[in-house]
Amino acid sequence: MDEQALSAIRNLLDRQPTAANVTGALVAAIVSGDPEVTVVARSGFPPPFASDSRVLLYSFSKTIVAAALLRLVAAGRLSLHDTLGRFLPQHPLTAKITLRAALAHTSGLPDYGGLAEYHAAVRSSSPPWSREEFLARTGADRLLFEPGSSFAYSNIGYMWLRDVLTRASDGDMATVLRREIFDPLGVTTASVPETKSDLADFTFGPSRYLANGGTPMDVIARYDPGWIATGVVGSSATDAARILRGIMTTLLPPPLRDEMMTAVTRFAATEPGRPWRQPAYGLGLQIDCDESSGPIYGHTGGGPGVSPAVFHFPRRDPPLTLAVITDGEDIGLAETLLLAAAERWQAN
Repeated sequence: MDEQALSAIRNLLDRQPTAANVTGALVAAIVSGDPEVTVVARSGFPPPFASDSRVLLYSFSKTIVAAALLRLVAAGRLSLHDTLGRFLPQHPLTAKITLRAALAHTSGLPDYGGLAEYHAAVRSSSPPWSREEFLARTGADRLLFEPGSSFAYSNIGYMWLRDVLTRASDGDMATVLRREIFDPLGVTTASVPETKSDLADFTFGPSRYLANGGTPMDVIARYDPGWIATGVVGSSATDAARILRGIMTTLLPPPLRDEMMTAVTRFAATEPGRPWRQPAYGLGLQIDCDESSGPIYGHTGGGPGVSPAVFHFPRRDPPLTLAVITDGEDIGLAETLLLAAAERWQAN
């Protein structure tokens, strides 16, 4: 593992205030051959992870689902021009939304991430909403805009994409991802947790989010992954890097990989606290189009107890794939650590 890159991560971690509630990072990198992995801890703190810790990848799961759907496109079982209504005819709006639009968050579907009632229910340890309740509470019987005319990040869109994936493949999410993604790439630690008991084999930092301002809480005791309506993948950091590397290099036919990597939407400015210079979104991929360091491709995830950032830097010589996972809940920090490490790698 590159010591200059690790030093950059360690220095940034040591500068974080205690209130940031982050004590370290799990770092996996692929330059050539097998991934390397290490744990970086803040000075004076014990390592929050073991090198083989498994973590929830949160919204990086969208990249994995998108790649699996594109594998089905390559096999002729789906088309990017198909509407979601082909598999979800019971929902009238799905006749207007193509697979491509849902993958790129240009469907016009709403999201549950901004709903106060959603976060209150998650924190209360209530049973997860049913699919029908997710739709009703987000007002998913109407679109925010005509599909393809704008961008709105939508977990509802990816909830429906999960349904398309399983119905087009006659299997549950775990089975389809195993067949289309994990097995072809030699990934052995990935799974799709669905219940509280499934979280016992994963590692989390204490969650300020679940505590809602109080004493940080134990994620395993309080969180139900059923609140992630899109489905969520968990794996080791090395397998997270291996998955993205495979998606970006060997798993997809080049024309479909290029479609996935094409920026459908470009944004005028980044969100506060995020380090991106020219942010954009492709098909299940976050992109930074800045030519000085990229473009780079991947996805960040945010949820209770960990923040994963997994990105591929194809312009490096040789190309670099990095996964940086913190035990805190600041996704901008995870991204900043990742970019700082990559810049040091570039300097070598």
